Amino acid sequence: MGSLGFAPDLKWRCLSQLPLFFHLTKQDTLSTHFIVLFDILITIVAPNGWFLVRAQIKDEGKAIKVRRPVIIVDYDPRWPTIYSKEKDQILSVVGNKVVAIEHVGSTAIPGLAAKPIIDIMVAVRELSDANGCIEPLRSVGYEYVPEYEKELPERRYFRKGSEGVRNKHFHLHMVQHGGDFWKRHLMFRGYLRCHPDVAQQYCELKRKLAEKHAFDREAYTDAKTPFIESILAQAAANPRLHLRYIRLPAQVLEMYDDLVCQSRKVIVGRSQITSTHSIEFDGKMVLQAGFPITYFELVGKWFNIVKVRNLRGEHTGYYCDITAPPKLLKDGSVEITDLFLDLWVSPDLKCRVLDQDELEEAMKKSWVSRQLYARAKKELKKLVAMVEMKDFPPRLVRQLERRLKL
Repeated sequence: MGSLGFAPDLKWRCLSQLPLFFHLTKQDTLSTHFIVLFDILITIVAPNGWFLVRAQIKDEGKAIKVRRPVIIVDYDPRWPTIYSKEKDQILSVVGNKVVAIEHVGSTAIPGLAAKPIIDIMVAVRELSDANGCIEPLRSVGYEYVPEYEKELPERRYFRKGSEGVRNKHFHLHMVQHGGDFWKRHLMFRGYLRCHPDVAQQYCELKRKLAEKHAFDREAYTDAKTPFIESILAQAAANPRLHLRYIRLPAQVLEMYDDLVCQSRKVIVGRSQITSTHSIEFDGKMVLQAGFPITYFELVGKWFNIVKVRNLRGEHTGYYCDITAPPKLLKDGSVEITDLFLDLWVSPDLKCRVLDQDELEEAMKKSWVSRQLYARAKKELKKLVAMVEMKDFPPRLVRQLERRLKL
């Protein structure tokens, strides 16, 4: 019958403004007999081997059904930085309406393979506040997509960037602060951050499902749901620590971590380092995203103690935040306010002062008062003196480390 080719009256167009991604449009129809004889499957592959789009033509040239593939890639350590830069851009246009903003989804879990899409959850006081964010967000590239609101009425959905362009595609989920959508996403993220073994199970499931439902995203998402619900059930059953970490002037980070123990003097939580902040000490990487941490919020004290281990479980040192004393809120969450000044202490009690420039900047911009500035400096001196006297970490922390085998 000869080689199979396209009918001469079918024309395809590639829009150059979408880098590395092909947008297919049909300008003419295929002849009827051609459609009857053949079911055409067109696959476009990028130079890096990605399947970018698959178009299937079945019914007499009426429409081209385009299915975008489910692409899972290895964890990219740049994802926290990409999120951080995008967060700043979002806050620059809608910061006056935002209560909190969080990196969610699989790209927010250190070490977890994911679709290369950065999911950002933005909390507003009332969902109606989202209406006033549509135009400002459009100015920084976000398209408002209302079509999913019947299924998810508690969310307003925006997207930015060309899908298929790695690390330049963003999904923004605007929700009411403290609502079910907000809490569920933070609890799921928090549980996976605290339990790398469960995150690995999730990773293996996603890769398996992505292979099975390569061109059916709805089936892929539906197949993940039982696992996600089981994790949320486990998270709800285990004691959680809801930590609200305020970084002046207006940033709020919210975490649902493992609650190890709580008393009148100390609250102990467990999680992972998730920020882009990393530290080298004596030629070794001692802190970076993905490292497990146990943190001690000392009631009434102006600093906390964070015990850091590397991925081999070796203790690499202590990270000490100078903060306002922890507040226990009515909803059971713990709120702390960062004062910008930090101290790194190695296991052999060598130390390095961190972020003095950030404290100076905060003072110049009036983010902290003169009293808080002076208090931060005073607390740093006390911490350094403890280290120099070999009386670090504080006795209460040492007792808990031994008793709880931390």
